[in-house]
Amino acid sequence: MAGSFWTLFDFDRDGTTDAGEKAAGTAVLCSVMDESTEAAEEEDSDELYAAGIDPEALGFMGLAERRGILTRAGLDPDDYDF
Repeated sequence: MAGSFWTLFDFDRDGTTDAGEKAAGTAVLCSVMDESTEAAEEEDSDELYAAGIDPEALGFMGLAERRGILTRAGLDPDDYDF
């Protein structure tokens, strides 16, 4: 595993990553992914609020209604995932 991501979590430096070390690595990966997703969602929310749209309300709308509102606001509905 030399040079791989998992070597960062070989805490006892025995050359292998055991289940606990892999769990730590997985937790780090999940944390990074969550932060990335939250940042993208926050950016989307800011854009929607600037267009006068409540992002939370969009989540309760049907697909056609949501697409119509985004289109009328000059936004591309395909850029958003609800």
